[in-house]
Amino acid sequence: MRKHAQELLLSLWKQRGFLSEARSSVGGTYLYGPLGAELKRNLINDWWNAVVTTSGNIQGLDTPIVYPSSTHKTEGKLSCSYPHADLPDVRELQPPHEEGNRTLTASSRVSEEATASSVFRHCILQGMLRRHISAGSSLGMKVPFGIAEVGRIFKSVQPVVPSLHDDNPIEPFLHRTEQDQAGMLFVSPTKEGREWYSHWQRSRLRWWKKLTHNPGALVLKETSKQDVLQSTLQCSTIQYNSPWGPIVLETIVNHGECSTDAVTSGDTTGQGQASVTQAGQAEPNPQLLSCVAEVDKGILALLCDSYTEAKRPYGPGTELVDSKITRLHRRLAPYKVAVLPVKENHKLYLYCQMLADELRQSGISTVYDSSDTLEHRLVIQDEVGTPYRVIADEGSLETGIVSLQDRDTTASEDMNGQDVLLTLQRMTFGVHVT
Repeated sequence: MRKHAQELLLSLWKQRGFLSEARSSVGGTYLYGPLGAELKRNLINDWWNAVVTTSGNIQGLDTPIVYPSSTHKTEGKLSCSYPHADLPDVRELQPPHEEGNRTLTASSRVSEEATASSVFRHCILQGMLRRHISAGSSLGMKVPFGIAEVGRIFKSVQPVVPSLHDDNPIEPFLHRTEQDQAGMLFVSPTKEGREWYSHWQRSRLRWWKKLTHNPGALVLKETSKQDVLQSTLQCSTIQYNSPWGPIVLETIVNHGECSTDAVTSGDTTGQGQASVTQAGQAEPNPQLLSCVAEVDKGILALLCDSYTEAKRPYGPGTELVDSKITRLHRRLAPYKVAVLPVKENHKLYLYCQMLADELRQSGISTVYDSSDTLEHRLVIQDEVGTPYRVIADEGSLETGIVSLQDRDTTASEDMNGQDVLLTLQRMTFGVHVT
């Protein structure tokens, strides 16, 4: 049953453009197709809105991807709570080239020397560890405050052995070299560290549950002390039980005390000197907490979670059909609405295209489809997870009335085509959406 579920899901995702299979010198893996790329963008935007935009004490940051190899020894200790493989050398991921008769300039020599001693970051927290104090100071932020970043990280290049992935074909995707993370580093008063840790546990778990169709598949699991750094006070992971086994979606860590000079100097042991108040008393060092979401694993989990099978009609008086439905959350769905003309009619096509353009110009991701039968097009929209469908027939040209259909309930509501935009904004994309 588990093997069958894996093959069924992979086939559907590849057929509908969520994933595409690719082969390269680095190893075989799955890449994002057009709909997968849009789903990824929507997930990142929703994470940013939940962590940064709606908070009053967390700001965004942008840090480098490449670092001197020496910084890995100091920052790597605190940036990730789990043991990790050696970082890939920058040169490992660059295509080979032949020098021939090329004359190396001074700048190219310096560039190659710098590249030879550099590594890609392996965790999104690396840059934030160096800049969180200066970022907070530049904005006049006081403890507690946080900084956040979304970006690409790199794991060690692992040779792909096809025979090892026969039982788990998605394994290369879960452990590919290039991955995306969304991370937040939070500075808390020492006495409030454990309270903030509990806050972020609840907050992050609640966010994931809002996006899933089956919240019961999510588990918050505390990590054993023997599996994390000695200086780490608390560590937990949010996991999703998928057909491929548990998938870690996010890691929440209380790193313990770490002084300002300790972080900026690279000493992440937490033994830096505490600052001194004007009265001469030692001021406790703040505690550092972090939340790191695995974007790619999150997408895989959400695709697994959203898949359902049901019998439903695809037209008035039609028989029930076995359907594959991707019930992605409205905020995450690659297309929010599909505009579908019922019959072949040039004027009706123009009317639907104008309506689709109006929705796109208002920021609603819209697909227009006039190919094949209406029933077949509705099947496709179920499989790609489009939450709403606007169906127009020849009568719409005279009355302006169209039908707005809901993906999950299949309920339809007739309304004026001019009201579709406002209705969708109110139901899905307005400020009151939760």
